[in-house]
Amino acid sequence: ASAACSSSSKSTADGGVPADGGNDNDGGVSDGGTDGGPVTTYRHFYYVINPGAVASASDLHGHEVTASTGAIQAAGPTADVESDTLAMVATPDGKFLYVAQNVQDNVRAFGIAADGALTLTGDFTVGDGPRSMVVSPNGQFLLVAHDVNYTNTLKSYSIDPITGALSFVHSHGIGAGFNRVAIHPGGGFVYVST
Repeated sequence: ASAACSSSSKSTADGGVPADGGNDNDGGVSDGGTDGGPVTTYRHFYYVINPGAVASASDLHGHEVTASTGAIQAAGPTADVESDTLAMVATPDGKFLYVAQNVQDNVRAFGIAADGALTLTGDFTVGDGPRSMVVSPNGQFLLVAHDVNYTNTLKSYSIDPITGALSFVHSHGIGAGFNRVAIHPGGGFVYVST
């Protein structure tokens, strides 16, 4: 079953959204994977969470893929995230990367430099158990699905285009047992899988 919500945003992206809930705007994909942590790509950069030896800390690694050879090289230093990271998404323009930290009840935001390096821009409290996220095709909104004690909600946040800061906009109940959230490429509908 799926829940759909109306939206007034218009798409400026050239791609669609895969069923896994990530954004596929110009090559972006998000996977809240279970084998080694979430992975997000944007154009020729990809970011992966490497679970740390300490239960409360993990490393976020950025990598650049050379299109002509397929060679992979590090893109800047690693960034710190919590070990309970369940989702990660980049904005369609590649300016910001958002990481859902489930136990901390926040979204950690990073700026993405031209070379793929990440700079922490802040932690934004979003409420209980952020589990899945998607950025609207126009890059103006971050949708965060929460799953805590069967009180499941979908919250929307506006994204400041300069700083990447999040500001709460709306909350909508989505029912128990959801898995992923996705948005229509045109930006008019949001889907939640159960």
